[in-house]
Amino acid sequence: MQFMKKYRLLKKVSFAGVVLVVLTGLGFSSSSQAANKDLLFETTFDKMIVRADYAKGSPEALKFKGTLEFRMNPGYNNKCSYLRQPGEKLEYNAVGNFNPKAGTISFWFKALNWKPGGDGATTLSKFKHLLSARIKTTTGKAVFTFYKYYQGANLSFLISPSLNKKNFICGFDASILKQDQWYKVDCTWGDGKMTVFIDGKKVTSTNYGEGYKQVANGKLLSGKILINPILWGGKHENEAAKTLIDDVKIYRRALSAAEIKRDYLKDKGEKIAEAELASITMAGVDRNNGRLDQINAAFDLNGLPDSWQQAIKGGKVKAQLKLSLDGKILLKKTYLLKKLKFNFLVARADKKGTVTAILDLTNQKSGKKLALKQSITRPDTSWFGNQYGKDDFVPQPWTAIEANGDSVTLWNRTYQFDGPFIKQVTSGGKKLLSQPTKLLIDVGNGRQTAVFTPGKIVGNRKDRIVFTGLGSVGDLVINYRNTVWFDGFSRIEFSLGPQGAKVKSMQLTYTVKPEFAKYMANPIPEKFKAGGNYFDWKGSSHHDFSQLWLMGRVNGLCWVAEDEGNWVYPQNSKPIKVIKNSDGAKVTLDIISKPVMLPTGVKYAFGFIATPTRPLPENYRTIFFAGWKTKNINTASTGWGGRGFTQYASLIPSKTYEKNMSYLKRKCPNAKSYPYSSPTGLSDAEPVVKYFLHDWTVPGGSVFPTKHAEDKTIVYNQVPLIPTQAFRDFFADKVENFLSKKDKYTGGVYYDLVHPWHNSSSVAYGKFTDAFGRKIPSQITIIGLRECLMRTIKICRKYGMNAIYHGHIMYNPAAMGLADFWYPGEHLNAKLAKNKFYYTDEMSQDDYDVNYSSEKKGVGIINLPVIGRTHKKYRGKAGEAATKAMLGRMTLNDIVSSATQCYQPTVDKMWGIKKKYKLDNAEFIKFDINKLYSSDNKNIVASFYLYPDKQIFAVVYNQTQQPQSATLTIPGYKNAYDAWNDRQLKIVGNKLEVNIPGRGFMLVILKN
Repeated sequence: MQFMKKYRLLKKVSFAGVVLVVLTGLGFSSSSQAANKDLLFETTFDKMIVRADYAKGSPEALKFKGTLEFRMNPGYNNKCSYLRQPGEKLEYNAVGNFNPKAGTISFWFKALNWKPGGDGATTLSKFKHLLSARIKTTTGKAVFTFYKYYQGANLSFLISPSLNKKNFICGFDASILKQDQWYKVDCTWGDGKMTVFIDGKKVTSTNYGEGYKQVANGKLLSGKILINPILWGGKHENEAAKTLIDDVKIYRRALSAAEIKRDYLKDKGEKIAEAELASITMAGVDRNNGRLDQINAAFDLNGLPDSWQQAIKGGKVKAQLKLSLDGKILLKKTYLLKKLKFNFLVARADKKGTVTAILDLTNQKSGKKLALKQSITRPDTSWFGNQYGKDDFVPQPWTAIEANGDSVTLWNRTYQFDGPFIKQVTSGGKKLLSQPTKLLIDVGNGRQTAVFTPGKIVGNRKDRIVFTGLGSVGDLVINYRNTVWFDGFSRIEFSLGPQGAKVKSMQLTYTVKPEFAKYMANPIPEKFKAGGNYFDWKGSSHHDFSQLWLMGRVNGLCWVAEDEGNWVYPQNSKPIKVIKNSDGAKVTLDIISKPVMLPTGVKYAFGFIATPTRPLPENYRTIFFAGWKTKNINTASTGWGGRGFTQYASLIPSKTYEKNMSYLKRKCPNAKSYPYSSPTGLSDAEPVVKYFLHDWTVPGGSVFPTKHAEDKTIVYNQVPLIPTQAFRDFFADKVENFLSKKDKYTGGVYYDLVHPWHNSSSVAYGKFTDAFGRKIPSQITIIGLRECLMRTIKICRKYGMNAIYHGHIMYNPAAMGLADFWYPGEHLNAKLAKNKFYYTDEMSQDDYDVNYSSEKKGVGIINLPVIGRTHKKYRGKAGEAATKAMLGRMTLNDIVSSATQCYQPTVDKMWGIKKKYKLDNAEFIKFDINKLYSSDNKNIVASFYLYPDKQIFAVVYNQTQQPQSATLTIPGYKNAYDAWNDRQLKIVGNKLEVNIPGRGFMLVILKN
């Protein structure tokens, strides 16, 4: 009724009122709008029109016809709000109304018939967008949007310069939000940081990468502000989800937390004390420089009233600042304050305690005083500098390193070196290179091969050998250092001099024999192109180029990239190329491809590793992982969501740990626990992570919101972290403290990983300026991640335990090869959502041969099925056929599968058969090279597991979707048994008749 009364009054609006509306739309504003100089755009709908109340650019809605007069949808303040009608678009010109570089989008919303925190659909192709902007600048395009991804309880703020390739997402657990209730949203961006506030409170924040900063720095050419849009088309979203939107505002800068709180309370009709209008943020500092005693205190006074702001800018405010740690003064300063935003970096915060910042302000003109105070807990960092996982021993199954002249031998390979570079690799008795690695340098007389002195061993440990030496081309001098580790990773560091020397070009080349260059991954598998494959260093995602791995059926060689520091090449060219011909795959790294004069400090670093990186685990075919409802499970992932632990991935047992482990033993008596953790992502609620979060967060990395599985009051984000030395020590301390307990439940650790990041942080492993003065936008975090994983495997072995690493398909052998098992498959979620038979119908054999090959990697592969990830019903009986089909093709390719997110009884049956027949004792002969049989139907193929006593476990597989019959000829075998269906088969004259349904298989035991 109250709304209807206001509506009738507005219908009687006078001519003067109409004039006021028009003037407001042209840029004239109320005193409150004028006071906010940073406001660019505001539409409240309170006058029952869609024309903006205030706009620096155009206030007009594009192509919108009519008004809101007859819709009668009350807003958060009982005035009018906007509800989109079918087929309707409410859009505004972004030019003048939007600042790409920094800003705040603010609005109120109410979900009428959908749950903001609920699971609203069954497929991946459903979204709900609340407020968005699409922009084009002189340097690129970008999409801003606040949206719900229907599957799950999250809401997210997205900035994307390239959808699905460079997405910067700031998400949070929206289960705190209810249907049919008003909420205020504020999304801020600027200075590389994006943050979401709900009802005046910060709920999540992350850093975005260089990929968007490039777009942001351009001039805004065009764009649209879209309210309650269908942003990605009818295929992905629909009109059904009804939402009220109210009071949309856009600012030219990122408002402070205090300003956002102030504005929310103002909207609610509540007041806030002046002291709460200022923001003080403190955080620990890790510059990767060997010290953790610094803290950064940042002050933002933009939320203070105008009287204070004007006095500060006029130099009329005296400030007394004191920062202390448990009473110990870290900084004390009295001065005239002239800035609204400033920070101080202080030292000597070197022990656990409470850091307090006190800022007392005195307006010398008015005499008014204001006291500001904030505190933060400085956690214990006594773990810094620990040596856990750095012990000098070679963990099993790797073997001792031996150096002999210019060669280094370890496990099954020998590297022959010419100076720092690999001249030849012999792996598994096979020579991999048809042309050695050469450094070709032109100093003015054409390209010449660098000549090196033999390396001198300067570090000889059990787990690594370090050798150094010199090289030259003309007057150019090369200093080199090479570290060869027990797993075969050879890290090369070299420098060029003297200063002032001229270099026209520098190339590194090597050629891998064709039989060892059948496949390529960098990190995503890629086909060889007729004209060659060309790569550059650009990237802000773990999907971007970061390695060059060439491989054959078994053996391969990977170039492990780090950064492009001191690479000099024409803009927009691609300095990394692979050209494959009959001689093999020739790799050329054009490190310098235009003339330069050398400054000081011209250094380079990268690595090589031959694959497989290790012998396969003895039980790699009979590790039965993840499936608590199965009889044969022997390895269980535990601790997801923090269950039994203090935090997500913390490895710190909670008071419920014993209860959870006892439950595991009751349900799965033969299973060992592998607690969930991750050196690439931890909870931001963990005290140490929270303290160093600013410096440890990977810019552009996705932040995943969740709740503790047991204590629902613990709400946190999984954040991607940079492996600084401090972080590596922190994480090694976690692993040591947990595994050293040697409890009866634990078999090792289970890590959730991402591929090494293109990290654009200015703190560590990130952007820097090289010796030539070129700004390098990112570095790849491979060396830091490698140390985390190497220390993990050493700690595991110290206590007789194993390591399982999980990821998608971005496998880097220099890091992930430091494991026992690799758990891929999650990347197929979208594929299986569309076709539950994707494993058999669409997945290429190359995918099985590269992404799922234990032989190539050296680690045991366990498939994560995800058949029932999206369609949860397929975890039940409805998923039986798809699960069985998947198991047939996996077993044909010597891959074991876990029993999660699929039909568990079928997987358990396969496990039981593999266990009974002790497949680990057999030699695998894959169907495409299997000469022990023949088939008269090319659609029926067979892989054999051949035992020492010549018994065969045969996987006979139908490669089509239709029933097929075949006669298999298997010389020397008279007895056959169908292990899957428990029945005897008849072989007559070495011939076996088979009839196999579409996507089906037989497990046949053959004996003489």
